[in-house]
Amino acid sequence: MVNNQFPGNSSFIYYVTIVNTEEEISITYSLSEGAPYSRFVLTYSGEYQLESWKPSGWAIVWKWFTDKCNLYGYCGPYGYCDNSVPDVTCKCLNGFEPVSLEEWNRGRFSQGCRQKEARKCSDGFLALPGMKAPDKFILVKNRNFKECAAECTMNCSCVAYAYSNMSTSTMKGDGTRCFVWTTDLIDTENYGNSAASDTLYLRIAGLDDGV
Repeated sequence: MVNNQFPGNSSFIYYVTIVNTEEEISITYSLSEGAPYSRFVLTYSGEYQLESWKPSGWAIVWKWFTDKCNLYGYCGPYGYCDNSVPDVTCKCLNGFEPVSLEEWNRGRFSQGCRQKEARKCSDGFLALPGMKAPDKFILVKNRNFKECAAECTMNCSCVAYAYSNMSTSTMKGDGTRCFVWTTDLIDTENYGNSAASDTLYLRIAGLDDGV
């Protein structure tokens, strides 16, 4: 169990209980005695905040701030938020360029990026380490790395794939994770050397197969 107390509000404590067993993975939240009715809210813009009830209505107790660049889909299709540099900003994935350079230079990234050249089925994949897995993936179960790569290389519509093996000696069942993408890559970030990152294998126009 984890206790969380907020600066400036010593009477408000919430408890987080995490259950992680072979049968269940869950998180339970509870409040300190006497605390008002409270709720966690994820806003449409992607901000995460804790609110408590007051006579005037719901009031924000705490807000987890994030750079705009980290909000969902902020950099548009095939754009990514580069957290590995001091000045966090949006960039295009390798082999892509801004759809509108004028808008991009103005700090408006929602249109995202487009391919510099059309991809072909014979094109190879470029390894991009330190990436957050984009949204809208397809999970393929019970695959090793080579089999996961084949799921993408054999499918001309496949844009990218990522693989990890989270199996342990105490884990039962399939511990592998094979993600493939056949649609636009969205909500991608570069985490640098973070342990939470993945290596994203991106199909690049003109790259030799097997690279």
